[in-house]
Amino acid sequence: LDQALIHTSFANENRFEVSQDNERFELLGDAVLDVIITHLLMDKFPQYREGDLSKARAAVVNETRLSSIARDLGLGDYLLLGKGEELTKGRDKDSILAAAYEALVASIYLDKGFKSAFKVIEKHFSGILAEESEEGFYKDFKSQLQEYSQGSFKATPRYVLTDQSGPDH
Repeated sequence: LDQALIHTSFANENRFEVSQDNERFELLGDAVLDVIITHLLMDKFPQYREGDLSKARAAVVNETRLSSIARDLGLGDYLLLGKGEELTKGRDKDSILAAAYEALVASIYLDKGFKSAFKVIEKHFSGILAEESEEGFYKDFKSQLQEYSQGSFKATPRYVLTDQSGPDH
């Protein structure tokens, strides 16, 4: 749990080794979330095909939802952040909160195993899964645009980066 709460900015400022921040936990937590949410979706929607399950999972597990759960848990209050992230209100940034939630999931998985992680995630996502109807999962506007474009014009949209700001991460 301690490591799950150490943001890279804090680790860098305090000269921690690479393996001491929560980034590796984020990766593992993301994978654990994918497995468990897919399992829950398969149980709830036995009629879904692989593509439908994939879209539903993407709609359920995203930065907005993860950061919302992290806020509900008060996770931001416990994060160790570097001075720059503190100054820019990092405790309330969706990206940092979502990553911290993934790291928390990994810490539960590593400390208590898969069954415990499953129970925690099922509890955190039960309301989201209960609220969502089949149509509710398909709110991914970028995918809808691409599908429409391919169907209507036989081409995918071309995206052009017009501006970029902020640190590399």
